[in-house]
Amino acid sequence: MPKHALELLKQAGAGLIQRGVASTFERVQFDSRQIGSGDAFLARKGENQDGHDFVLSAYEKGVRVFLTQKNPGLPDDATVFVAEDPLLVLQEAARLYRKTLRGKVIGITGSVGKTSAKDMLAALLGEKTFASSGNFNNLTGLPYSLLQAPEDSGWIVLEMGISTPAEMPRLAAMACPDIALITGIHTSHALNFSSREEHIQAKVAIASQMNQEGRLFAPEEELKLWRSFLNPHVQVVALKPEEEILKDFPELSAKREILGRGPFQTLTRVFQMALELGILPETAFGRIQGLRLSPLRMELREESGVKILLDCYNAAPESMRGFLASLPFFLKEAIRPVVVLADMLELGLYEKSAHEEILRKAADLKVPVFLLGPAFGVAFSGLSLPECRHFEDRAELRRALLREGADFLALKGSRGFALEKLLPLKDDECLA
Repeated sequence: MPKHALELLKQAGAGLIQRGVASTFERVQFDSRQIGSGDAFLARKGENQDGHDFVLSAYEKGVRVFLTQKNPGLPDDATVFVAEDPLLVLQEAARLYRKTLRGKVIGITGSVGKTSAKDMLAALLGEKTFASSGNFNNLTGLPYSLLQAPEDSGWIVLEMGISTPAEMPRLAAMACPDIALITGIHTSHALNFSSREEHIQAKVAIASQMNQEGRLFAPEEELKLWRSFLNPHVQVVALKPEEEILKDFPELSAKREILGRGPFQTLTRVFQMALELGILPETAFGRIQGLRLSPLRMELREESGVKILLDCYNAAPESMRGFLASLPFFLKEAIRPVVVLADMLELGLYEKSAHEEILRKAADLKVPVFLLGPAFGVAFSGLSLPECRHFEDRAELRRALLREGADFLALKGSRGFALEKLLPLKDDECLA
């Protein structure tokens, strides 16, 4: 947070009703379970719970700055700001802070690969680079991330994710990216958009706040489909297909099998982007040697002699295809492999056809495929695929995995299914 964090909240529209001992704070937290003594606590009434119920708990943990919707009645040493909508205040504070940052802000959006692209690009850009943590990318997470950026950052890399048409303009107004990357515009969240055109327009709005010097990067093959939706003043940089970049930089291919199909494609794109932003090839190669993806993205584990590949942070048709295309490399040494797939969510009219397509591709692997979720259940019932089995819930699936005795387990599914909770695979462990 900036040193003048308290003043920033006032400028953003919060009313100071009690001035305590704190002169600043490190972060704004929404979850009292994760809060620390140097944090501020934001409390608002939500659909399922009221954050004000946890104000006292945060105070007892040492928090002395609060942004709330009503006076929580705390001791005099607490600083209390009140606003009708604390989240709007946080968003406005992030917008104001963004104006003071001298480093270049890079916004990343797309249907798949946002977090991996963010992690990779931050690694390639090197020191003085700040990147948002995890996938803090929506109207709550983006202001949180932006306000964490050190004032002396050279690069600020922000993930910007949307699920409805109205969100990107608000995100763009906060981040005002100097540079943007659209990883691709596919069927993710299609349920929330009235048409393909509306979906495209919502994504390309990431460039709506760019000035004349701004640059938008996107895969060459994607641009052919939606370049006409871009404002003519936006400078567009087309990223070459994977095969072409490997002709110029064959050394990159060493990462192909380690990262998997989807993440490797992302690497070839952000590698090009880093070069365009002034990073020398030899510097970029040095920086990707120790590259690690965020947890649950092509993450390899080993437990009790079982090799486990977890790619279950999220799932869309594009990422499912990439995951399945990556599996032959991991299956080479497996004797009793099992692939677990859980539903892809929010696909709308594409739901049935997308799940059927993925099922056929999974069956081509000629290994047991365990399925979870109603969408896969519907798709499976209409196909004759002896390699596949459908399960009603995670507990039933886990019991089947215990009986199967696999030596390699690959897990891919949407976040809502939390497939990592199938682990550890031990008879004496309860399923969370």
